[in-house]
Amino acid sequence: TQASRHLLGIIDDVLDMARLETEQLHLCLDTFVLDPLLRHVTDMISADLATKGLRLQTQWSNALAGRAFTGDAHRLSQVLLQLLGNAIKFTNSGTITLRAAIVEESSQEAVLRLEIEDTGIGIAPQDLARLFAAFEQVDGSTTRRHGGMGLGLALGKSLVQRMGGEMGAQSTPGEGSTFWFTVRLPVAEGDAGRAAEGCTAAPRGSIRDGRAAPDPEDGDLEDVCDQLALLLSQWNYGASEVLSTHAALLARGLGEHYPGLVKALSEYDFTAARERLVTARKARRRAGA
Repeated sequence: TQASRHLLGIIDDVLDMARLETEQLHLCLDTFVLDPLLRHVTDMISADLATKGLRLQTQWSNALAGRAFTGDAHRLSQVLLQLLGNAIKFTNSGTITLRAAIVEESSQEAVLRLEIEDTGIGIAPQDLARLFAAFEQVDGSTTRRHGGMGLGLALGKSLVQRMGGEMGAQSTPGEGSTFWFTVRLPVAEGDAGRAAEGCTAAPRGSIRDGRAAPDPEDGDLEDVCDQLALLLSQWNYGASEVLSTHAALLARGLGEHYPGLVKALSEYDFTAARERLVTARKARRRAGA
């Protein structure tokens, strides 16, 4: 469901922040062409735009057409989707604009600047600086009305800094906001999509874009549940990692009990999560699964 996908997205953000803070999140460098990536990202938000009756404008120069770069295309898409999602969330009418340009270039690397402008509610100047701190939002009512934990911008800023760039914003209350970021990427030669040696490219489908990432192996559900139950009994945060890694398998196997498990774990209520898992496993056994 949409709710369980949203909660899994929160868990993904928490895990990514933990990996960044412990230097366990590694960028996967592969060769990609930017303009198809931008079109793919805009395709992914088309349904959300239509639901709210918003228009999308895209502006990028011909200089980007067919240009290949080396970088983590999955993480770049993740940052774009986060900013575009925020723009849609806080805009009730009008237009979302995505801009992309090369602002600096040499024979070996280029600095790309990407901007997302909206005609939304805007942000007061005194609130802009703290937006990029983890678990910060403009006010408490934001969480109640729109969801989230205030991790997305902090995570996005950390990711673009890992890519040699920076992130910022300008905003006028009542008129809208522009969020921008830069990344410094090597200019690529060779076939787009070819992963760098020693690197396995991150999957293009992910929990964050609304599709649970496929399990590396369609492992036995009972084994995964045993592992999850042990971690929950130990109040071990590794339970979130198991849930995220095996999201597709658990969603299929636990059925209607799965969203409750996700919600409990996203709130770090290990007792409730363990109870949900026990209930789900009992229901499966009664059904003879």
